Amino acid sequence: MLQITEVDIYYGDVQAIKEVDLNVGENEIVFLLGSNGGGKSSLLRAISGIVPIQNGQILFKNERIDGLTPWDIAELGLIQVPENRQLFPLMTVLENLQLGAYSRRARGRKEKELELVFELFPILKERANQVAGTLSGGEQQMLALGRGLMSAPSLLMLDEPSFGLAPKVTYMLFDAIAAISRQGIPILVAEQNVNVVLPLAKRGYVIETGQIVLEGTSKELTNNDHVRQAYLGM
Repeated sequence: MLQITEVDIYYGDVQAIKEVDLNVGENEIVFLLGSNGGGKSSLLRAISGIVPIQNGQILFKNERIDGLTPWDIAELGLIQVPENRQLFPLMTVLENLQLGAYSRRARGRKEKELELVFELFPILKERANQVAGTLSGGEQQMLALGRGLMSAPSLLMLDEPSFGLAPKVTYMLFDAIAAISRQGIPILVAEQNVNVVLPLAKRGYVIETGQIVLEGTSKELTNNDHVRQAYLGM
């Protein structure tokens, strides 16, 4: 469904992403594991059309999308839930969710998607009229994920969903991500929290200094000495 081939990204003279290959198939959860500054966010922003690529290509549903605007990419159903949530803090929970269904493709499915969001996150239904900026960090992350679902994604990209969350809330959130996957939505998760992402996905990639240094199944990467030392502290 998503295929990235030999992608390079530069910020001025600095190369942030180097010849990256990555793919996400139908009904898959794929993780992109790496520490801060490793290139995870740059790659996701490039896929979303926010950052231009200098070399390579990005295909979505067998259609080349590098060079399209972020709006056009979102209309195709490729949706990113950004790092740090980026909510509208002075708007209510419901208003934030409704903005997620702003695109043409999502408007006709707004009620169905809202029902799914409230099923996954009952606390958001309870607090539908509460201003988003007054929610806890975990509730704000639920809202950010819910807003992404309101866009009726064909593929969902999550950038550091566990950032700043307590362990209990993180595991609750990843249970919801697993439930979203069971709805048939492929997911690409960029994370550095190995303990939650490895059990969730069947396969993934490790990115360091802008390059994919490892790829394989979750079991293979869990047993890899480099991953165990660098990310699991073993």
